[in-house]
Amino acid sequence: MVFIMSLNEYSDSKFCNRCGILLIVGDNWCKSHKKFYNYTCKGCENIRVKNRNYITGRNKPMYENKKCSSYLGIYISEQVLSKVFNNVEVMPPTNPSYDFICNKGKKIDVKSSCIRIDNINNVKYFKWNFKIRKNTVADYFLCIAFDNREDLNPLHVWLIPGNEVNRKQTASISPSTTHKWDKYRINIDKVTECCNKLKEENK
Repeated sequence: MVFIMSLNEYSDSKFCNRCGILLIVGDNWCKSHKKFYNYTCKGCENIRVKNRNYITGRNKPMYENKKCSSYLGIYISEQVLSKVFNNVEVMPPTNPSYDFICNKGKKIDVKSSCIRIDNINNVKYFKWNFKIRKNTVADYFLCIAFDNREDLNPLHVWLIPGNEVNRKQTASISPSTTHKWDKYRINIDKVTECCNKLKEENK
């Protein structure tokens, strides 16, 4: 669906002064930013704050800090995708809803998760949680399941069509249900090789 703005609507619109995205209060623009005429989207503001913290020494750069929430999702997983898939168009970090466009023109959102343990009534449940957030824009979700943040060994990789999971906030897969996703499984050899190389480079 294509939305066409009138000339008046366009002239009254505000755009991020860093990435140029249309600013929408409550979506990608904070009310406080609008109040103080700060034309920066949430994504660019987050990057600015992180960069400031790196410079001041408060935080390590993302590629050195395994505790950073973006380490798995952006650095490891997206590096994997760009090396395993040929001829991908990489989106900027502030691009909403998807991370790459593949050579077939499909929008791919990268998701990653380390296995987590939930203890319910003294019974342990193991699962990977992939944050989908009801994203209906991406055509596919590349979901990479790691063992843990320390070792970062990929155990499973699935390329899941959007219509299979895009109604969910979170797609959970447990070790006992991985067979249900076999038709979306992709070869893990290149992913493992790429992850090992990345880990070696960052020792």
